[in-house]
Amino acid sequence: MCTTLALALAGSDGLITIAGGDLMNAIIDNHEAPMVISSIMKQNCTERGRRIVERGMDIAAGSAICRGDRNYLGNAYMSLPIAITVEGANIMTRSFQIIGQGLTRCHPDFQDLLASLMMPKS
Repeated sequence: MCTTLALALAGSDGLITIAGGDLMNAIIDNHEAPMVISSIMKQNCTERGRRIVERGMDIAAGSAICRGDRNYLGNAYMSLPIAITVEGANIMTRSFQIIGQGLTRCHPDFQDLLASLMMPKS
């Protein structure tokens, strides 16, 4: 990948991530609890962060793979699998959060169905 293209794509992903964070902060400041949107943002920001670091490795070339004190990308690159696992961006968690919560929150009849199932039997 061309260095200029990698830099432009990393910058674009960074700006999209910042804009998403600003959107989430505005929603939370409005005293709302956006469960589905927060799950999507969590997955999306983790994926974009991974791509930013990988593109940074492309840009820095050989200096990014040499271990040492001056390697500013090595530790970020090595911690990516931890971030993906701990932040819940793996496919099973993502599916449960986005699809499950989306169905529960967004389907017009699902809330009534859940309420009727939780009512005591008469």
